[in-house]
Amino acid sequence: MWIFTGAFSILLTLMTWIFAFRKSRNKIWSAAAAIIFMVFTLLLWYHQIYRWILNGDWAALSDVIPPIFPVLCGYAVFIILLNCIPVFVGKNQDQGMHSVKR
Repeated sequence: MWIFTGAFSILLTLMTWIFAFRKSRNKIWSAAAAIIFMVFTLLLWYHQIYRWILNGDWAALSDVIPPIFPVLCGYAVFIILLNCIPVFVGKNQDQGMHSVKR
């Protein structure tokens, strides 16, 4: 399930950038949805680790957690930055356009 939520957050991030280039206001909703699905992905990973601990599967924990932790941290930073850039850059441009109108 975490694969689907992760892929969906990446898809929504791409949609955020497409909306940003088209100067659509939907980019804010798309960015928020991408970050929400990123959180779902991290929570699903946490739930999987929780199940391994309950089952006492220490071999799975010791094999999977060390290499996946930097990947998940990079994924979270990547999704957050890629979704915040178009929202804040577009916001500054929109404010500049509104101040020029008379």
